[in-house]
Amino acid sequence: MLRAQILPEKWDCSLNGEESTRAYLLKYYTNLKQFITAARGKIWTHHLPISKEKERIMSLTNLGKSIGGRPPKFNEGCHPITVTLPERILKLLEQVSSDRALALVKCVEAAIGTGEDGKGPVELVEVLPKKALIVVNSSRSLNRIEWLRMVEIAPSRFLLVLPPGMPIERLEVEMRDVAESLDSCEESERLLLEQLQTVLIQQRRQKALSKGELLFVDLPR
Repeated sequence: MLRAQILPEKWDCSLNGEESTRAYLLKYYTNLKQFITAARGKIWTHHLPISKEKERIMSLTNLGKSIGGRPPKFNEGCHPITVTLPERILKLLEQVSSDRALALVKCVEAAIGTGEDGKGPVELVEVLPKKALIVVNSSRSLNRIEWLRMVEIAPSRFLLVLPPGMPIERLEVEMRDVAESLDSCEESERLLLEQLQTVLIQQRRQKALSKGELLFVDLPR
C-alpha cells in the first residue's frame, strides 16, 4: 500500500493571495506527479487528509476569489469568452471603462435596459405633452405573432405596429397564447409579455389607450 501526502501542509502567508494560491497549487501538482510516478505498476490506495480550509481553497474556480487576491468584478455567475472587436470599438470602450469587461457590461445594460439602474423590458416614453408610446425590448415571443410588426427605434428598443383595423384586444389574446407556450427557461420573455399585458389592460380600462398611424415608405431593393 502506498500512502502520500499530496496536499502541502502549510500555506505561505508571506505571499499575497494570488501568489500564495499559485505556489500552493504548484506544490500540489508536483506532489501528485511524484506520487503517480512512484505508484506505477503497483496496486495502491492513498489517503488524502483534507482540512476544510484546504478543501475550500482547492474548490476555487479562479484566482480572483482567493484570499487577499483581486475581488470578483461581478456579484453574479460569470463565464469567460473570447471576442474579436474592431479597433474603433475597443477605443470607444476605453472611454466607458479601462476594464473592457466592465465596459461591455455597461454598454449592453444601457442598450437593452437590464442593469440595476436600467429601464425595464416595457416602457412608456412620453413623446408629446401627456402622450406616450409603448416601447419594448427585443422579443422572440412577440415576433411569433405574425401580423405584429416591431419597429426598432434604438438598439433593442421597439415600437409595436398593428395592422389597420386590428383591435388591441386581439394583441392581448395572442400574447396570452404565446406566454402559455413558453418553456420554463424563457423567464425574461415571460416577464416582458406579462408587463406588456399589464400595461395594455391598465391603459385600456382607464380609456387612455389609443392607436395612431405611422408613415412607411417602400424602398427599392
